[in-house]
Amino acid sequence: AITYLEKQLELVDDTFFDAAEIHKNIAECYKHIDGAVKYDEHGKSIEWLLEQIKKETDKSNLQRLYRKLAKEYKDAKQIGKANESYRSAIVILEGMIDDPEKKNNHLHYEGDIAEVYSEMGNKAKAIELFEEVAAKTKDKQVSFTYYKLGELYSELNNFPKAIENYHKMLEINDRDHAALEQI
Repeated sequence: AITYLEKQLELVDDTFFDAAEIHKNIAECYKHIDGAVKYDEHGKSIEWLLEQIKKETDKSNLQRLYRKLAKEYKDAKQIGKANESYRSAIVILEGMIDDPEKKNNHLHYEGDIAEVYSEMGNKAKAIELFEEVAAKTKDKQVSFTYYKLGELYSELNNFPKAIENYHKMLEINDRDHAALEQI
């Protein structure tokens, strides 16, 4: 059961959907086999994430771990530690942008930084950064950026700007059901 749920969790983590129910189910399974140290009711425990951060050498995985840690701190109402973890993720992503070996992915990392600001609740900064990414390219890679801009503008009740960005997304990919559903 745990293996099945962890596979589901991997898929959810990659798609940014809410994984709360899966985490609860995994935590419940671990309680029955005395493995609750790894999981608590929020999913991976803070202690477990801190251990993984110490071991991780891949920067891309490390920034993801810091973002997950920030969410755990946020859920635990430890906002200062959450913001510190988010800042750590941003510093790593900024370093990845400047890394000559990762030059082809710089727009992706810039979008990730915007996403971190969105996760932090700093919608204005997230919008600013997503708009910068969108201005740099017009290929299919930017469609997610327009989706995120639409979401952010919608959350700020700026529906004309939200619809404008969903339409831009559809101009790039007219079969994108997510944009159609939002409009």
